[in-house]
Amino acid sequence: MTPNQSKIDYQSVRIYPNPTSNYYLNIQSDAFNSEEIVLQLHNLNGKVVHSENVNNNQLKIGYRMELPNQLNNGMYQLKIVDGGKLGIFKIILR
Repeated sequence: MTPNQSKIDYQSVRIYPNPTSNYYLNIQSDAFNSEEIVLQLHNLNGKVVHSENVNNNQLKIGYRMELPNQLNNGMYQLKIVDGGKLGIFKIILR
């Protein structure tokens, strides 16, 4: 996070299933303000292994994020960027 970046309201974001074994995540929230939301999946070394830009309206009704099937089992971080707000969520792939 940068000094001027605020946090996303974690209670307003649903991410499931977590842990996941089917290479997808459902993401839902009606609390985002920006037109376009950035979803980035990082490995624990900080490398972006998957990234998508999603329309806010898709997230309001629920968005299915397909994960690359070459990802190894383990822990990842899903970063959600909503304009000047950032949320980081722990994701487990097994």
